[in-house]
Amino acid sequence: MIQEYSLSAPFPAQCQCQLAVMDWAPQTGGAPNIGKTIWINPGTLVATVYYDPAANTLRLAGSVSLTPPTGATLSFTENVIINSTPQSVTVTVQFSFPPVLFFDTGVQAITGAKAQFNPPAIPVSGLYTISAGNQTLSGVFHYSLQFPTSFTEIAQVTPTSLAISQIQARFANPGPTIVRGLAAPNGMVFNLVGGISDGTYFSCWLLNQATAQLRKAIAPPSNLKIG
Repeated sequence: MIQEYSLSAPFPAQCQCQLAVMDWAPQTGGAPNIGKTIWINPGTLVATVYYDPAANTLRLAGSVSLTPPTGATLSFTENVIINSTPQSVTVTVQFSFPPVLFFDTGVQAITGAKAQFNPPAIPVSGLYTISAGNQTLSGVFHYSLQFPTSFTEIAQVTPTSLAISQIQARFANPGPTIVRGLAAPNGMVFNLVGGISDGTYFSCWLLNQATAQLRKAIAPPSNLKIG
């Protein structure tokens, strides 16, 4: 029989994903790789946990709430010299993303009390604007931010509860492209990416130990393959 549990748990502060923008096109006579960054923080994990002790499998299905930054707009100014003439542009990027992410891991084999967990990606969309004097360049973009693969670890099983945690995982991923090779009227060229400093963005996944409460024991549904 599959044991069905309900789980609701907050994420610690270090579980986060970097929302960033930078110009990956160094300008002649100007400082390269200028950009800004803020953070997206997962708020609460709400899930139904399916545990099959006989087949030694685990499945999680539910949602992750996101705490958006205060004003998901990033802006920076680049000042350069082109053909002995000072040039200046202001880059502004407005981001949007959903407040809740949904996921279903499917049935995962448990090995050494651990089952693989792939956190849901954050779909990001937005508008970029490059203002150069009286000229404005703009466009829309769409990309996804990934969290690193983690592991759900079973700490304790009782007749009424299941204690689990998700092991901390970190990575720096290549920054997604916002716009590539865009030339402004003043001669500046822009490769905007959703990263910072070295052209990457950082994300971390972690869930401290939380207790899921038993709902019921159920027979495997026809679309849930066990074993």
